[in-house]
Amino acid sequence: MPLSSIYSKIINIPKTAIDENGHVNNVAYVQWMQDIAVEHYASIC
Repeated sequence: MPLSSIYSKIINIPKTAIDENGHVNNVAYVQWMQDIAVEHYASIC
């Protein structure tokens, strides 16, 4: 796969997504995946 077809994004994790044990909330991961999927689709259309 050529590098030009790879979509990437740097995500700044907000403190509100981190629990008291220092773990990122699983719901936050799913939301980021959904947001990035939409952004990726928009970038190729």
